[in-house]
Amino acid sequence: MPEPKPELTELLGRMSAGDRNAEAELYRQLHEDLQRRARSLLGGANAMHSLRTAGLVSEAYMRIAKLDGIAWESRQHFLAVACKAMRSVLVDHARRKAAKKRQADEGNDALDQIAASYEERALNIIDLDRALETFAALDPQAARIVELRFFAGLTVPEVAAILGIGTATVVRDWNYARSWLYRHLS
Repeated sequence: MPEPKPELTELLGRMSAGDRNAEAELYRQLHEDLQRRARSLLGGANAMHSLRTAGLVSEAYMRIAKLDGIAWESRQHFLAVACKAMRSVLVDHARRKAAKKRQADEGNDALDQIAASYEERALNIIDLDRALETFAALDPQAARIVELRFFAGLTVPEVAAILGIGTATVVRDWNYARSWLYRHLS
């Protein structure tokens, strides 16, 4: 008979205490959920994105694994930190890509020009990150909601639980933030 899986809260506690086995088991248990969220994020951010789902999850998880002293509270807390890590990975990747693009020769071939035209039409993750930072100065809670909904793919009830607010507040702030960001990015 297979051994039962430890509860996530138990794994998070053991991980906080430095147990690398708990960290590996936690990753195995949450890997599919993180992959789903990353797939959703990459699909919405840029269809021509060169960063793949597995790479995004791996990079984000490596950043989480380097964090010390976090008292993991719950699955939602872990996913919120994973969300920040995925956002950071995407922004860093976009910045590196933009730097390479600036350094490229002017003599691009036709295929490069086609790919560039699609990329220009897609949402620029760097612009979104900057806009979100500006918005956070105006409304930190609504900016956090955008981060959790867009970058982590959390549901309204999950966001409400993480932030300790009602679902109606999440919906109201989400709609306000989307409207503000749309105007700012247009």
